Amino acid sequence: MNSLFDNTIQLLTKATSFTSLRHNVIANNIANVETPGYKAYELKFEHLLKQALDTSNEGFQFPHQNLRLTRKDNQPILVLDTTQQPRLDGNTVNPDRQMAKLAENTIMHNAFLKLLNMRFKILRTAINEKA
Repeated sequence: MNSLFDNTIQLLTKATSFTSLRHNVIANNIANVETPGYKAYELKFEHLLKQALDTSNEGFQFPHQNLRLTRKDNQPILVLDTTQQPRLDGNTVNPDRQMAKLAENTIMHNAFLKLLNMRFKILRTAINEKA
């Protein structure tokens, strides 16, 4: 396999987009911490990344030029966060937990960006070496 033209960039770009979407969901939860009856949400996408990396899964095998993360059924899933008990006003947002999720998501986002940047550096070096 030619490692210079694999699907890493496409996968990292998609992962970065997903962490950005998750950031918006968490920020919305935090913004509604005082809204009576508001239910906290989570954005799940790790299953998509796992499937994309699992070459034994028939629906996600890597054809050389096409990482198939664009099908409609391959979207992140927005679900209610059922891990928290509702307060007396019905709100399920735990601000401490949401801030921890935000920090974790930020670390993941930055890691994906760093990997993407390293990949572009490799490509840039390969291009300059051939010139």
